[in-house]
Amino acid sequence: MDRLDRFEFGELLQSYLYRQDRNMRWLAARLRVSPSTVTRWCNGETRPRDPETVLRIAEELGIRDAEERNRLLAAAGYAASIDPVPVPGSGVPETPDPGQRSGLPSPRPLSPQALLVGLLALGILGGLGLWWMRSLQGGATPSPQALPMFAPSPAAQIAREEPGPIDPVDPPVSVCGETERLPTPPWNRFLRTQGVSLFTPGDTEGGVWNPFPRVLAIDRRGLWIGYFGRPGMVGHYDGRTWAYCTAGVDFPVENVNALVVDPVGRVWVGMEKQGVMVYDGQAWRGYTSANGLPSDEIFGLTVDPEGRVWALTWEGVARFDGDRWSVPYSVHNGTLLNNRTIDMAFDPQGNIWIGYIRRGLSRFNGREGVWEHYRAGEGTIGGDAVRDILVHPSQEGAVAGVWFATADGGVTRYMDGTWTTYTTEDGLPSNTVHALAVDRYGRVWAATQGGTVYYDGDAWQRYTTLPTYSLAFGPPCGDCPFDEDDVWTGVPEQGLTHSGLPLADPAIEVVAVQVPETVAPGQEFRPAITVMPLWPYRLEPGDFLAHTDPDERLRFGAWPHMAVTQVVEPGQPYTFTDYDNPFVAPELPPDRTEQTFTSTWRVWMDNRFVGPPIPIPFTVRQRNAGP
Repeated sequence: MDRLDRFEFGELLQSYLYRQDRNMRWLAARLRVSPSTVTRWCNGETRPRDPETVLRIAEELGIRDAEERNRLLAAAGYAASIDPVPVPGSGVPETPDPGQRSGLPSPRPLSPQALLVGLLALGILGGLGLWWMRSLQGGATPSPQALPMFAPSPAAQIAREEPGPIDPVDPPVSVCGETERLPTPPWNRFLRTQGVSLFTPGDTEGGVWNPFPRVLAIDRRGLWIGYFGRPGMVGHYDGRTWAYCTAGVDFPVENVNALVVDPVGRVWVGMEKQGVMVYDGQAWRGYTSANGLPSDEIFGLTVDPEGRVWALTWEGVARFDGDRWSVPYSVHNGTLLNNRTIDMAFDPQGNIWIGYIRRGLSRFNGREGVWEHYRAGEGTIGGDAVRDILVHPSQEGAVAGVWFATADGGVTRYMDGTWTTYTTEDGLPSNTVHALAVDRYGRVWAATQGGTVYYDGDAWQRYTTLPTYSLAFGPPCGDCPFDEDDVWTGVPEQGLTHSGLPLADPAIEVVAVQVPETVAPGQEFRPAITVMPLWPYRLEPGDFLAHTDPDERLRFGAWPHMAVTQVVEPGQPYTFTDYDNPFVAPELPPDRTEQTFTSTWRVWMDNRFVGPPIPIPFTVRQRNAGP
């Protein structure tokens, strides 16, 4: 096969990846090959080593039409004869509208400059799915996350150049008592204005149970999801397949309020009316007031430093002793201010913090051996409706602060006897705060009704503006589906979002933005945006410059992404310019002779936005207007 034929295969593969809103790293993970292998295919440097691999590529990309498969095989250099497979609506699906699915552009038809287009395409393909690398890093090592690969269609008969075995199909592995796992469809919805991928029940073809993920947790096995609703559900996602964990239990599962994983890997779930259930690796078991719980209404679960599980209920705080529940803290024994509890935390000083649904906060003072109670308006906690408690230890092991999320008073921090409350006046997008978490950089995150933010030590920084109920980060792990570089959030009425963790460093310096001083209505022009990665970061194919304005008209006809087409080392400038899709200056209203417009863009690197938003301002002036 000569190099031109290999380029034909690479360009065709890129086109199919575009149509499915997928990228090279995703395909590498699905095929269990190195990402550099797929990159070389797309570059035209090499081709798949055997026709079976080509068929596996077609299977992963949803190519069912025999003619389309034959075309892919022929482009790879294999004579092929594939019988048509009677699949309704077979063939490569049309690319979804950017505003309806992922925000990625539709594939442009190949032109005489196909090589250039192909190279530009490389950058766009990788940006949306770098986190798929998490499952790839584990290689073929057997683990609870091992997943089946699709084998080639049995209807294919191929004239092989050389024989080669097909990878065996891995047997399904039960992670949480599920009877089947649903494969992730070859798409997700990338929200350019937010910088996250959105997973909805529709986009995942039912993988996401419903659009109300109430609580999230992540361990070495993947993402655990507690869904609110009747019926409710506990779900699991390992980066490649989805599972309904509690679909077959013989007791009702409704309105999941809490979910934690204990040190031995048991998954504990608290429900609004049905008590507590736990998965011990073999089966789900339910606990109610018949097993010692003071109430079947569960609003929170906590694991203490010794690994014991606590339940926050409508009638006090219960502790599990290995078989039954006891109630060490309640109004009835004089420890609590109110029985309607929702969260609990233990700090290294021996203090126990308990939050109430509507009555503020209590602390067991480990030094004094007494209970202390706090209400809003007393110069302590900012609101009475506590929703989450986060103990944030410093690197030295001392308490850097205890943080409280409230639904009626923002976020409060307690540190060294001082209470500090943050509200919308201090940068929170809403005073209704549902959840808190701390990332690997020590930044405290808040999931609020107005979006998700994180505190960098000086100010609250925006992550998204989507109403958010829950958030979670992965563990420090080299071979897990998700690690501490992954951010997941639960967005009510939509589903789940994911991205890489925002970096603590700038990563990118904006060197220059070059545009004409003035342009006429309807005039085409090509802005040049020069950036420079800062040590130790670099840009690679798969990264891109993305338009981020919510108003699509502010793209002015440009492509939504400008791709990185080469490796850009730290300190090396790189200029984004789209020669194929220029800006087109808008027409002006009849009563105006001049107007300035701004289009906002941002660099997407390694599955996250980096650096500041980049405004591209330009002035449109009527041709007959003066200087």
